[in-house]
Amino acid sequence: MKNLILIGNPNSGKSRIFNILSGLRVKVANYPGVTVERRTGLFNVRGQNIEVTDTPGIYSLNALGEDEVITLEYIKVQNRDVTKLIFVLDGTNLTKGLFLLDEIRALDFDCVVLLSLTDASNRSIYDEILSRRLGLNVYRNYIDKDQLKAYLSNEENYRKIPNFLKQQGTDDSLRFKSIRSLIDEVSAIKQINLSKVQESLNFITLNRYVGGITFVAVMFSFFQSVFFLAEYPMELIENLIEKLQLFVSSYTTYPILTSFIGDGLIAGVGSFVVFLPQIMLLFFFLTLLEDSGYLSRACHVIDYPLRRVGLQGRSFIPLLSSFACAIPGIMSARSIGNRKDRLLTILVAPFMSCSARLPVYTVLIGALVPTTFYRSISLTALYFLGIVGGLIVSFALNLLFRRHKSLAEASFLALELPQFRIPSLINAYYQSIERGKVFLRDAGGIILICSLLMWFLVSFPMITDAQTQIAVTPMIKDSYAGRLGAILQPLFAPLQLSWEFSIAIIASFAAREVFVSSLSTIVSVAHESSLTDTLRSQLELGTLNGGSIVGLLVFYVFSAQCMSTLAIIKRETNSYFWPIAQFVLMTIIAYGGGYVAYLLFNTLR
Repeated sequence: MKNLILIGNPNSGKSRIFNILSGLRVKVANYPGVTVERRTGLFNVRGQNIEVTDTPGIYSLNALGEDEVITLEYIKVQNRDVTKLIFVLDGTNLTKGLFLLDEIRALDFDCVVLLSLTDASNRSIYDEILSRRLGLNVYRNYIDKDQLKAYLSNEENYRKIPNFLKQQGTDDSLRFKSIRSLIDEVSAIKQINLSKVQESLNFITLNRYVGGITFVAVMFSFFQSVFFLAEYPMELIENLIEKLQLFVSSYTTYPILTSFIGDGLIAGVGSFVVFLPQIMLLFFFLTLLEDSGYLSRACHVIDYPLRRVGLQGRSFIPLLSSFACAIPGIMSARSIGNRKDRLLTILVAPFMSCSARLPVYTVLIGALVPTTFYRSISLTALYFLGIVGGLIVSFALNLLFRRHKSLAEASFLALELPQFRIPSLINAYYQSIERGKVFLRDAGGIILICSLLMWFLVSFPMITDAQTQIAVTPMIKDSYAGRLGAILQPLFAPLQLSWEFSIAIIASFAAREVFVSSLSTIVSVAHESSLTDTLRSQLELGTLNGGSIVGLLVFYVFSAQCMSTLAIIKRETNSYFWPIAQFVLMTIIAYGGGYVAYLLFNTLR
């Protein structure tokens, strides 16, 4: 035995077990469609390395979504002599799990059953009776990592799946009748009714009108909390960065070295580290929403309005994931079986304001808006602007797609509603820490390199002072950056943005966060003050137009300035046409929307 494959329904607990076995920390959430590609890890037992693979959840062997196809195609090519199946059976939803287990019997693999989610079902199922009726070993206590590894590494625990329903043929009415009979036999409690609390919560979250108001309130509170709670730790980080710069300037005697360390290295690192609290809070609250069971209900509520613009309820989770990052959001669209709905979801996902835009919003809003309350209102408005823009684009594209027969397939929403649960603060904490590390690792390297490059462009070529004959840093307009900015400035002249902004905008095509680091480096060298303070003083002096800031904010709401996202769109659509079309369309909307916002602000002011 060399390979173990985790298989089961969506939201049955496969990824949690995978994390326990492999020691990895892949995302776990309380709704279907989180795992969209197979993941592989290793665990060691008695010197033997065993490969374990986590696969996207499926409901049957008749795959609808591309994520389900990934599971089935992977299983069908496996060697049955060295590969065993770990069937993860959701203890809170035996019906769907046993239906799938009966279908998997045809694949002729050796199998063991892990009964998951036992926190909610530990007193409602007789394990011994279930094991005897299935003809398979059923294991429940998977929390003990060493015990679980020892159990799964023992080949004697795996058996062929027998015909546990004792019936001939494949008539689904008959199959469900046999499954219900089996469940009655193995259940200690014949019927478990929803508590009044669960019923009340379902009314609040599922009713079209009350649920719609609840949805808006939850999303509004979500974004407000991110801005308010992050303010104090961000100030602490900013103060620490300033103290480090002062320390460097007081202990180094060479001006160019002082500038490199203080204005290039420290300012470059600080320009993205300062936003770490917001990034981590964003993922912390998103994980709490996932764990609580609310997101599936939000999909149900938002299904109706989404269908008016050509999407569906299942599009909600990829779109919500895109607020963190568009890349996993686009990938999770694989759970959408309908081709047209999936393509529209992929094209709309980048309109959702991802965490990479958050530093840009924070700096520009902080310079333009005077108080914390109105800053948080402005931030929420930008997020909703991206949503509205994406829905309008979806509506227009849906009208266009209707003319193509290959994209005219009717769609429906079939989604399991898990019970409400108290979300795990520990899980949310670890997810926020993990995503914070990813932000520092993936974005940090690019941002630091761009910051140091920008410092070089701003600080060189060195010029010789006529009196002292000592090489000194040039005037900012005479530097390489100033010369390049003079060439680029006409691109954004309609928004009355200076050459410094033009360089930062172009540089941010590598990653949106680079806008802040590039502009911070230029400001640090030229003005020796923080970016927000410098912009605020320029607005007060009138050297910077408030409409320019508003136009730039709108530009970043709609612009497709992420090369990685465009690469993922190419991979998911298997075409160069869609990422190119996406880039052109979003750039036009961003530039046009930014210019209209600039004109409106200056007209209404």
